[in-house]
Amino acid sequence: MYDTEIALIKTYLMYSFVYDKLVGSSYFFDDPHGFRYNNYISSFEHVKDLLIGKYGDPIEDNTEWLDDTYKKNKSDWGFALINGFVKFNLAWQIGETWIEHTLVADSMYDVRHIIYYRSLELWDSVIQWQSEGL
Repeated sequence: MYDTEIALIKTYLMYSFVYDKLVGSSYFFDDPHGFRYNNYISSFEHVKDLLIGKYGDPIEDNTEWLDDTYKKNKSDWGFALINGFVKFNLAWQIGETWIEHTLVADSMYDVRHIIYYRSLELWDSVIQWQSEGL
């Protein structure tokens, strides 16, 4: 894992290899906001704008509400996020590369902001590798 930055936000870059071939990379954002929950949304939207500027409009732009109690008031979205009530996901396909930008909380206060890049051409190798348990 490598330390780097995207949009002045500290990130960790990880490369994924299967059978000695690069199949993907991931940027994990290290951007803690404490109790300023809406700042997670702001950071995500800032990076989203940069990705749209680079890759164009995403082919998928999903906001999934598991509990829509807070959906109508955007000022509550950060609270909804950290409680696992909402997930954000965008995706692009650029040639043979699949790109996903995700903001989700796996459990209370465990917010994950990630950009994934993966090779569509080599993704079958990943599936095979996982099925073999290597």
